Amino acid sequence: MVEAGRSADQAIKSLRPPVIFKQAERFRGQLRRWPPDRLAAALDLLTAAEMDCKTTGLPAEAICGRALMRIAQAAGKA
Repeated sequence: MVEAGRSADQAIKSLRPPVIFKQAERFRGQLRRWPPDRLAAALDLLTAAEMDCKTTGLPAEAICGRALMRIAQAAGKA
């Protein structure tokens, strides 16, 4: 919605189920931290991790842990 030109507040207010008012400011912060391109990259990392879990025989905990660390690093760069 923000990418389509709406403000962050308009986008948050239009969500269903609605964001709990106590969490709205944190949600707004996450919206700033995760622009569409960074969010797409995080989803790509998760998809690759899922494929690795299903096809490589490597420990799923290690694959998931690595993916989550990379996503946390991306969030920290915001």
